[in-house]
Amino acid sequence: RFESVLNNKLDAEYIDSLTSGPGAHIITLREKDGDEFVVRTFRKGGISEIYDKDGAALEPFDLDRLYAFVNDEKDFVLIQYFVFDKALRTASYLQNTE
Repeated sequence: RFESVLNNKLDAEYIDSLTSGPGAHIITLREKDGDEFVVRTFRKGGISEIYDKDGAALEPFDLDRLYAFVNDEKDFVLIQYFVFDKALRTASYLQNTE
């Protein structure tokens, strides 16, 4: 699930500039029937203008949302960490430490 389809809401040049660099994640979701869906995510700039004493942004990225390519990179969408958080957890998070 995603929050919004951005294909016609953002300028194509802006999308190209966001996606030309390294992405944040590549997530491959596999259904029980074997179908795979790949989601490539990209960090979204922060919306807060809070800076430390040296002038560095304390929230350089949006802490709630990411941009992503879905549907074989046909759709550029806005997704929420809340929805994708379980898929973004590392293997060490899932290991039993006891």
